[in-house]
Amino acid sequence: MPTDGGGLFISDNVFGPSLVGAAVYSIISSTAEAQIMLRNNRYTRNDRLLIRFGGVDYTDLADYQTKTGNDVGSTYFSSHRS
Repeated sequence: MPTDGGGLFISDNVFGPSLVGAAVYSIISSTAEAQIMLRNNRYTRNDRLLIRFGGVDYTDLADYQTKTGNDVGSTYFSSHRS
């Protein structure tokens, strides 16, 4: 159940690889999900399941960002240094 005027901010994290599951997996109501704001996170590529949000499974970060408007400024993590 959402909290009136509440919010959950998830930002500036690095989500590493997972053998099963996703970096973000939400099963809460869409009203409660609307209070979650993800920004500037770094994700490890995962061809199976990266994020589940809004009842939709996403394997691609750009697709998730475009369709939800969430995770602005987030990128894939790269262990390569330039």
